[in-house]
Amino acid sequence: MSQRGHTHSQSLSNSSRLGDLLVRRGQLRSYQLNFLLRLQQAYRAVARNFRLGELLVSHRAVELAVVEQGLALQKVYLRQETHELDEILSQFEEVTQTKKP
Repeated sequence: MSQRGHTHSQSLSNSSRLGDLLVRRGQLRSYQLNFLLRLQQAYRAVARNFRLGELLVSHRAVELAVVEQGLALQKVYLRQETHELDEILSQFEEVTQTKKP
């Protein structure tokens, strides 16, 4: 868990998390994100799982279109991160293969 208590998508880097994307783009304030993440945790404690985007819209922090744009941007970031990881793994495999006798 990061400093702000993020529980959403722990496998995602900070740069590709929906809330962080919206804050960086100036479409959401960090205090709103922090509140909604705490609310999301509280809902999960009583077995009610809401996605962050749902909470953003239902609590009128942002419009649905903003969430949709953020999710589209998130996909771009994830593809880029996956591509970068693939390149790193490929380079690692090349290095380890050249070191074999």
